[in-house]
Amino acid sequence: MAGNIFFLKNNWTASSWATFYVLQYLANRVADASAREMLTELIENNIPMLDLRGPQFAHLVDLIADDLPGNTPVLDDQLLQQELNALLSELIQYAREQQIENREIE
Repeated sequence: MAGNIFFLKNNWTASSWATFYVLQYLANRVADASAREMLTELIENNIPMLDLRGPQFAHLVDLIADDLPGNTPVLDDQLLQQELNALLSELIQYAREQQIENREIE
C-alpha cells in the first residue's frame, strides 16, 4: 500500500512504511495539540495520507523542511536506507517549495 502527502504543487508518494514514519515523526514533534491528535488518528486508523496544501499546516511543512533533514533514521538494511534517504530527500524538497508558497500567501 502506498501513502501520500499532498503539497500545493507536488504530491509525495511513498510506501506506507515511509509515510507512517513521517506521520509519526510529525506527531512526536508538533507543538499543536489538535495537529498531534489529527496525526495520531491517521496513524491509528492506518490512513497513510496527509494534505498539507492549506496555510494552516505551515507548521507541519516547516517541521519537514527544517527539522527532518537533521533527524533521518539510520537503518541496518543498506538498501532500505538508500530508499528511505531518496524518499525523504524528495519530501524535504517538496516541503521547502511549499514553504515558499506559504510565505507568498501570507
